[in-house]
Amino acid sequence: PRTRTMFFRAARLLTAALCASRPLPAAGAPDACDDTTLQHRLVAWVVSRGGSFDPRQEFRRRVPGDPASPFGVFAASAIEPGALLARVPWACVVADPAGPGAFVKEYAQGYRDFHCEAGQYLAAEMRAGAGSVYAPYAAYLVAQEAEQKIPSAWSSAGRELLAEAVGPLVPPDGTGLVDLWRKQCRIEEDAGGYEERAMLEMYGRGDDGALIPLLDLYNHARNGGNNGRFKTEIGVKGEFYATRAIQVGEEISYDYTQPEEGAPATYRSYNLQTYYGTPEFLRDHGFVEDLPHRWVFDNRNIWFDNDVAADGTHTIAWGMEPSAGDVGFLREELARLRDVALPRLDAPGKDEVP
Repeated sequence: PRTRTMFFRAARLLTAALCASRPLPAAGAPDACDDTTLQHRLVAWVVSRGGSFDPRQEFRRRVPGDPASPFGVFAASAIEPGALLARVPWACVVADPAGPGAFVKEYAQGYRDFHCEAGQYLAAEMRAGAGSVYAPYAAYLVAQEAEQKIPSAWSSAGRELLAEAVGPLVPPDGTGLVDLWRKQCRIEEDAGGYEERAMLEMYGRGDDGALIPLLDLYNHARNGGNNGRFKTEIGVKGEFYATRAIQVGEEISYDYTQPEEGAPATYRSYNLQTYYGTPEFLRDHGFVEDLPHRWVFDNRNIWFDNDVAADGTHTIAWGMEPSAGDVGFLREELARLRDVALPRLDAPGKDEVP
């Protein structure tokens, strides 16, 4: 199953940040798992409501035919810097039904950015199905059930295995967000599981309490690996631009930690750009980002970026000079990952963990 595959891939990639990773499965031939009908229906719906989507883009998996490979947006033709790649009118955006003012207020007062009202509104629209005013988008979201989930939504056995395998490499709250959400949003009943599904979608792919169709289909890439930027005019539209020339076949992406174009600098945006790293992406979005990785251990003042040079060697850029104790901690973790984590992930019966 998809969730099981994503768990072991996520755990392996976390381990690979400090020791050698294992090869990914070989690419297969394109098949039904590559179907993009829902994405194209979503584009048609957004365009019918006054939006746009540059036809030089296409939807596909990074590795065609591999169901464990993520979908993304790719350049089907060369794209020039500054090109408007997508425009989404606010009528397509799922946010607090009380309006933009409530959306901004909830963001300012929110704890852990669960955006309870917006999430409950999304759950109602997902239940409505074809009767939803966001029907094509709701259908797309409902169909994502087989895609990756944040660790907090994994089974108890899956969460326990993650904690056992990677230990302190995952944030302390890395597997408890669903329970925290139920408490904060006062969720007592969840008929059909739509409330939790909506929370996972709003939390994992939302933009500060709003889900913007199409814009949430662009994947994340850190530093120089990205080539796009978004800009939101609350209550009016969301737009996505190319920040540089994009070659044919290149994936179109942006850095999820970067503030949108023209946004003022805030303490929150500083924290995102500085301290939000690879473990936080797994916690909040359910995936392990491609290199470069950022690792921040606040309780030990350890902060470094891990990348791969052109010759294949790993490079480390320290955000702050580690102490002798910090180096000792990293050496102990490296030994534990090699001696405990990898054997645990290779143990007989591992594929039976849901």
